[in-house]
Parts: sequence; structure tokens; C-alpha cells
Amino acid sequence: MLEYIRDLIKKAFTDIGLTVGDDWIIFKSDVADVACIAAFKLSRELRRSPVEIAEELCSKLKPPDIFSRVEAVRGYLNFYYNYEKLSDILLREIISGRFFDIDLGHGAKVVVDYSCPNPGKPMHLGHIRSTIIGEALSRLLEFTGFNVVRSNYMNDRGLHMGKLIAAIELWGLPPLDEIEDPEKALMDLYVRFHKASEEDPKLIEKAREWVRRIDMRDPKALEMLNRIFKASWKGFSRIYDLLDVRFDEVVRETEVFMLGKEIVKEALDKGIAFVGENGEVVANLKPHGLPNCVILRSDGTSLYITSDFGLMKYRFNKHRFDRAIYVTGSEQKLHFKQLFKIMELLGYNYARRCIHVPFGLIQLKEGKMSTREGRVIFLKDVLEKGIGMAEKEVLKRNPDISRDELKDIARKVGIGAVKYAILSVENEKDIKFDWGKILKFEGFSGPYLLYTMVRIKSILRKAGSFEYRYTISNLSDEEKMLLKKLLLFRLEVERAVEELSTLPIALYAYDLAKQFSNYYHRHRILANDVEIRSYRLTLISAIAQVMEKALNILSLEAPERM
Repeated sequence: MLEYIRDLIKKAFTDIGLTVGDDWIIFKSDVADVACIAAFKLSRELRRSPVEIAEELCSKLKPPDIFSRVEAVRGYLNFYYNYEKLSDILLREIISGRFFDIDLGHGAKVVVDYSCPNPGKPMHLGHIRSTIIGEALSRLLEFTGFNVVRSNYMNDRGLHMGKLIAAIELWGLPPLDEIEDPEKALMDLYVRFHKASEEDPKLIEKAREWVRRIDMRDPKALEMLNRIFKASWKGFSRIYDLLDVRFDEVVRETEVFMLGKEIVKEALDKGIAFVGENGEVVANLKPHGLPNCVILRSDGTSLYITSDFGLMKYRFNKHRFDRAIYVTGSEQKLHFKQLFKIMELLGYNYARRCIHVPFGLIQLKEGKMSTREGRVIFLKDVLEKGIGMAEKEVLKRNPDISRDELKDIARKVGIGAVKYAILSVENEKDIKFDWGKILKFEGFSGPYLLYTMVRIKSILRKAGSFEYRYTISNLSDEEKMLLKKLLLFRLEVERAVEELSTLPIALYAYDLAKQFSNYYHRHRILANDVEIRSYRLTLISAIAQVMEKALNILSLEAPERM
């Protein structure tokens, strides 16, 4: 629809002998429905003031039928909609579904790496941003025509795994089917080992020995490793089910770290890396504006970056991706710059297609989260808290609701509240975790958006069958504002894809919900006049369709009632 309007404006200029670029046409203007900066673009070439040029162009332009008029104002050419015409075209496009045919990706394959909890450790509050942002990005890219591979990479061979295996050897672990809360059971072992190793430092060497045995593919070590992985995945799966998150693949570090070591050898052979004074292998990045970095320890054991070499190559060989997106914390910015540059220097050109999408930290009020000390907010506790608070709120409004329906609504509202609290903040902005802010139920929040959808659905159910009416005369100011807001959905989707951030969608959904609420309180939707009633029902049906697409991108699900 936006392209249609843009093309109409460009044709109007072509008819007077002028070619304008797409970026000359501005759909988000404070003073007009659409603004054109053609006069400013031509000013230098023609050596005339933009004001003069705009007035001359305005006198020659014949605005397309979708506009009521065009005016020259301080060098801008301001176009104003014929809203009755706009309504007729726009609402037909939305109701038919054609409005949502937004193919920006043309089938390009994108691997999205996100969530990535460590087996043996609980998913905590810090994992929520990667998980929620990654899922929303995946949905956004799928919606716009990309072929998305959701990938979850798990570090299953670090020292923490050695510590856990050593702890199990010392104190045991019940069979998987007997563990009700595997994440807590494993964390308790981890914390116990940490405290014991402070008294007996030799325990750390036992843990390191288990890591070496994992690297040597020792059968006993791999058996213990798989046992921990299965126990962890049992807990992770519960959280992913709650969040409605799924993955196309789970890649374990033990599958790729040897491939990473081969790449380290290649870096040495090609002179991109050198052996340091203590025997470590160092990538020489200073000539490329980055600090040097160790890519293999002196004892031959791998680091995160070693395995990441192997992971990138593994993924490209498997998927032949057009882009690979890593959704991880901002503190890893340098790591990914170094990773991408080293792989590029080695001739792996697909490294240029890799992108890091960083996000800020989440902290407790008392300080940073620590698994070693056990001071951590489990992600499942955050989600259960949201569901519990939602349940109380829904029960207040619906005291006679059945238990099953209450639980279903509370899950959708509570999880939606947590998701929106994450997605409505700039990715790189740090969050200090506060139950009240994250789980509030009024104003700028997920439940407010869901309640908007519930209200629209309720009105449509109450209305029963009606005949779509796509325009009427004498549209109200609120109706005009809603039409313009609906039209801008694609613009926000394009911006979200360009920025690789779903924040524009989160803000758009809130603004649309707020405008609908204002309209609802000022106008009777189920008016007595049949034509007005049909039009208003058509309009709110279109709002519901656009809101539903936005909520789906954000991974929010509206219940039937609240």
C-alpha cells in the first residue's frame, strides 16, 4: 500500500518531467500526511531557494485522487489524503489480507542464534532477553519473507561441565525420571562443588581433568556429559513451552570445537596468528584496528572463540546461510568483531554476512547474578510470578471463571506481560529487574495490548454478522488518525527489519491500541445507523488484523477474554 502511494506521487512528478527518489517521500511527517523534499534535493543543482522551487512545483503538480490537495510550505511539498478514498483502498487491502504480503527477504536463508543456556546451569533472568529477542526477530524475518533457521548453541564442554561431572562422581545424581526440578538439582550440585573447592582447591584439577577427558572423547566422560545435557534439556523445554519458543536445531559445543581447532592451525599456517611467549596461540589483529586475542590456550585447550570458529563453519556448511545473526549480550561486542575479522582474514567470506545483535544486562537490585553463589533469579520463577499475578487480576474481573480458563488466560497475560516488558525497551539498554515495572498491568504494557484485542473481539462477537463497508463520508478525526496509523504498519515493519529490532513493532502496537481506545471512548461502534455501524465494524476488524500480526511478531497471544 505504501509503495502504491509512493508510486502515485512519483508518477505525478514524472508527469511534469521530474524524477524523484523513494527517499524524497516522507510518510511520517508532523505537519502533513506525506511530505516530499524534492525542492531541497534540487536546490543546489538549480541554484534557487527550496521555497521558490516548491511553490513552482506545487503550481504544476496534479495530486493523485488519493490526495485532496498538495501545498508548498517552507520548501516542503505537503500532501494531504482524501481520507474517504484512502479508507476504501486501505481497508479492502487489510481485510483481504493483501496488506500483509511484505516480502523483503525473497527467501534468503537466515540463521538466528539465540537463547543458548549452558547445560548444567539453570536458565535465569539473564537468559530472557536473548530468548525473547531472538524469537521475536525470527518471527519478524519469517513474516517478511526470509527463510529462518532458529539455532540454539549450547556450551557443553566448559569447566562448569567438568565441575558438575566431578560433583556427580562425589555426591551422585538421581535418574532423570526421578528429578522433578533438574535445573535446581544441577545448580545445587554446582554450588556445593564451588564451596567445597574453596576448601579443597585440588577439586578444581579434578574438574579440569574431566574437561580433558571430554575433549579426548572418553566414553565415561561423554556418558556423564549426555546425562547432564538431558537433565538440563528437560528443564529448558518446560520454559520454551511456556514461552512458545521452538528451535530448528540445537548445536552442542562438543560437535564443533575440534573444527575450531583446525581453523586455529589454519590461522597459524597462513600467518594470521602466532605462538605467544607462553605457548598460547594469538590472532594478530592490531593491523586491522582490533586488539590481539588468544584463540587457543598454551595447553591446547580451546576457548569460546575457538569453538565459535567451528560453529560458524559448521553452520555455513550445513545451511549455506545468506545471513547469520547472533543475539547475545553487549559485553560480547569485541568478541564478535574479533571472530568475524579472523574468519574473514582466513578467506571465509561468509563471515561478512554475520551480524551481532547485542543487548544490555539484567541485574538484581542487590547486584550481579552469580550461579556459583546461588544468588540467581530462575527464569521459570519470573514466568510463574507473572502468571500468578495475572491470575489474581483476571480473577478479580471474572470471579465466576472456571479454573481451566483462568489458568489459560493467566498464562497468556502473564507471559505476554514479561515478553512485552523486554521487547518494549531498546535492546542495548540495561534493565534493573523490578517486579513492579516488569509485571505491571496498566498503560505501557503487554496486558494493555492484549486487553485491546479482547475488547475488539468482544465487540465483533456482540455485533454478529455484518456487511463490510470500506468507506463513508464525514469521517471523524479519530477515524482518520486510525487509518493513517494502519497505513504505517508496513513502514514500521521495514524499519524493524532494517534495524534488526522489534522495538518499532512494540511501540507501534502500543500507539495503535491507544488510538483505538480513544476512538472507542469517543464513538459508539455499534451505532444505530446501519452504514456507520458497518463501517466502524469494518474499521475495527482491520485494526484487529493489524494488531494480531504485530502481536504475533512479538510472540504475544491474546485470550478470548480477560
